[in-house]
Amino acid sequence: MKRSSIFVAIAIAFSAITTAVVLLDGPAPVVLDAASYWQFGESVADGDWLLHGHAIAYRTPGFPWFVAMCQRIGGVRGLGLVVLLQGCMCVLLVPLCAWIASRLTPSSSSEMASMATAIFMSLCFSRLYLARAVLGESLFVFVMMLHLACVIMFVHSDTKYRWAIAGGFTLALMILVRPIGQWLWLAHFFLVVPLFWQRDVNSSQQRMLRFIASLVMMAVIAAITISPWWVRNSTLFGKPFLTEFVGRNIWIVTFQDQAGAGLPLPETEESTELQQIVRATAPGANLIKTWEVSDALFRSGMADDTVDRLMRTVALQSIKKNPAIWSERMVRRIVNFFRCISDAPPEFSGTNSIPQGQLWWHVPTIAERAVRSLRFSPHLWANMFVTFVIGIAWLRIVTISSLRLPALWLGALIGYFAVITAAIEIPDYRYRLVVEPLMAIVGGLAVGSLFGDRAQRHLDTQDSATSPN
Repeated sequence: MKRSSIFVAIAIAFSAITTAVVLLDGPAPVVLDAASYWQFGESVADGDWLLHGHAIAYRTPGFPWFVAMCQRIGGVRGLGLVVLLQGCMCVLLVPLCAWIASRLTPSSSSEMASMATAIFMSLCFSRLYLARAVLGESLFVFVMMLHLACVIMFVHSDTKYRWAIAGGFTLALMILVRPIGQWLWLAHFFLVVPLFWQRDVNSSQQRMLRFIASLVMMAVIAAITISPWWVRNSTLFGKPFLTEFVGRNIWIVTFQDQAGAGLPLPETEESTELQQIVRATAPGANLIKTWEVSDALFRSGMADDTVDRLMRTVALQSIKKNPAIWSERMVRRIVNFFRCISDAPPEFSGTNSIPQGQLWWHVPTIAERAVRSLRFSPHLWANMFVTFVIGIAWLRIVTISSLRLPALWLGALIGYFAVITAAIEIPDYRYRLVVEPLMAIVGGLAVGSLFGDRAQRHLDTQDSATSPN
């Protein structure tokens, strides 16, 4: 067995042990977003696959489908099955990211890159605590990395149609779990098109047409998979769309102080209408608080998608009048995306926070407290140190010709999430969790480029010394 395979296996085993230790502490409280996801899952399990019974425009059905599957299969152990499968996804990310790193790296350093990436991923402890919660982050990250693996296979394989189908399907699933992934395909042009151009620029016209056709096929498969949700929204709201949630998002970053821009409400017709409705429906509502405004508008009889569009219009009017302040705060949020510390893991709080009828467990251990203490994310200095190291690692690999395209691709993916999140959210560890596997791969590629070539040269020297003249 190769040395790298042994280290990857050790990293997988270590990740499995730490994941089991964290999950033994019990499920996180099923409250707030988790409670709504559990309720949506129950509706899906009862046959309402497209959630027609919930006239909301700000959710997609991917994670409720997953929760419903666990509820149907697990019964009273449905919550436990959700937690178990999310824990398995955390463990499987280790070999998946190691494989991606090996495929992005020249053969001389692929083993070292794979080994380093697996080790880095096994040391990301904070993500394990979100596996205890009924939240979509664990599923989203896993499906996203599956999609990226399909894209890599699409690039390297001669049977592109097969991987185009897989890539389109995983792209659609990722979008249906969390809509933030809907423009992720733009980053693929940093890898897919340049690599094809390098390898096949002199190829036949027929080969180029097949390549274009396979890209079209990927887009068509993604659209077909998502289309039932578009139809559902068209039926409920009279307009096909994925979600209407941007208005609620940018309301936070526009009017909230500190990380938000803290802008005043504009003096416009739409702003006046919004304030009058909110004050009539909920006189004590705080106009800065997103959900207080949203709930008041919804209770007034306004459709959910209309609520979001009105909030978006008012927020954009305020931004248009104060673009410099809003832009400066957005740049701060991009920086804070990599600096923000994670909150303390939610403590198990007994049956009051568990869905009725579900079995629960709580096995606190010294090992879990040890894992908790080893987390980097709760410390500002640690987050800044990791960001600095990964930044240096990215600069290292982008200067190497054989790694430049993978570096640009990974940089585009990380930058995509940082910019989109900063534009519509206050940075939080839950959002940065998405880029941890990408950062681990960047680190792995840098380690591979530093030590992999040296190890190969050492082996070549040994072979030369032992070979007959």
